[in-house]
Amino acid sequence: MNRPRPPSKRASTSTPSGPLARTTAEAEELAALARAKGVQTVVGLQSRVSPALLYMKEQIEAGYVGEVLSCPCRL
Repeated sequence: MNRPRPPSKRASTSTPSGPLARTTAEAEELAALARAKGVQTVVGLQSRVSPALLYMKEQIEAGYVGEVLSCPCRL
């Protein structure tokens, strides 16, 4: 996995589109580096609380649409 260096290892901020760490240990290391360097961090959950996606999730879990094999989505 090729990933950008975290902001704690360089001078500017970063907003990656994917996971910044592969393991909990890596994430904890990056958080410690950011804390030590005074770099502000944020967690972006994007669509986890989207009303439309939560509704779709409820309908799928209720069995309304049967077995879901694929679900491309644009909001």
